[in-house]
Amino acid sequence: MGGGITSTLEDLEADIIAQCWARSCAQKFIVITGCSIGGLGFETARVLAKYGAEVVVCCRTQEACDLAVEELRSFVAPHMIHGFVLNLASFRSIQQCAESILALNRPIHILINNAATKEVSVQVTEDGFELQWQVNYLGPFYFTNLLLPMLVQGGMTSHDGRSARVVNLSSIMQYVYCSDKGLNFEHLLQAVEPTCDSNCGSGSGGSDINDEDTTQRIRSGSSLSPSASSSKGKRSSIGSKNALRWYADSKLAVILWSKELSRLMNNSDEPDNAPPVIAMSVHPGISPSTNAYRSMTYTALAQTVGLVMVKIRSTVFLTEKHKSIPLAAATTVYCALNGRVVAGEYYADCKISDLVNDSVKNDPEAGKKLWEVSMQQIDYRLQCIMAEDLALRQGTS
Repeated sequence: MGGGITSTLEDLEADIIAQCWARSCAQKFIVITGCSIGGLGFETARVLAKYGAEVVVCCRTQEACDLAVEELRSFVAPHMIHGFVLNLASFRSIQQCAESILALNRPIHILINNAATKEVSVQVTEDGFELQWQVNYLGPFYFTNLLLPMLVQGGMTSHDGRSARVVNLSSIMQYVYCSDKGLNFEHLLQAVEPTCDSNCGSGSGGSDINDEDTTQRIRSGSSLSPSASSSKGKRSSIGSKNALRWYADSKLAVILWSKELSRLMNNSDEPDNAPPVIAMSVHPGISPSTNAYRSMTYTALAQTVGLVMVKIRSTVFLTEKHKSIPLAAATTVYCALNGRVVAGEYYADCKISDLVNDSVKNDPEAGKKLWEVSMQQIDYRLQCIMAEDLALRQGTS
């Protein structure tokens, strides 16, 4: 597209962005989470389907999924729309949804992890994790890993030669609210409520994920299934952070994960070959249907990140203009379709943004540390699920 439109991209709605890169949209197989009617995910699905993509919509409930599929099929060929239930607050639901998508046996060209939640109080999922941490970050991380084999295929077989894309929704909150030091990884290892017998996951220190081994497995398209050891999840520290900090930390984790996934997928031994998968993170902006923050008082902000930083950073957030749903979905669509996006970067208003937590810039190991902690958290819960299933089978035999 011509350079004359670049300066006004932030004022364009998702539909126009998709139209600009319509050739990149046609013949693509795209998975989108959080697609209930009226939200960002549904608008994203609508415009991508309009311009020729085959779309899988994932919603938290069967009712929401049925409504979204029915609405989308009202203006595109029915076979171009698929729908599956995905409750990111449940590892079992994540597994079931991923299995259903993989059963379609279709290379995935674009995965948009749009689903998220913002809560006013700390809550714990059935898997033992803080709700926002799991729905906004850990669940999408696990879901993406389960779909990686088909994403790698998508990147290797794309008709336009482009890498498969993972577009992860983050938030400006990671800049406003998170500690300057970034994530506390020791805290995260302990922020798990036990969900099964103490004998489940009795390893000494969690998965030892060798970086070279991880890279080899991910490039070959193997799913990153956790090892047999466990995380330190027996004494929970979930309640030591308030809900707002959990939300902000989950959105910072999304940025670090996107950078690390892109790094792992980049084969430095073959610099001329595009990596099979790249990832970006996105701040969609503040939309009336998703905004849960403007009622936050100045005092609450100050208690969260400190008085001095609130005076500086809250201005960035509190002066940000509201966006309509079509405007808020634009940056997601831009990152999904534009051939010139930069792997691992954080985007806002259809351009790279430098409003990121200091740890993103100053700690090159943060992404690797987060990946290891995340695998340990998943490992712990999967062992519990296996123990629960075994107990159920023994109880019914």
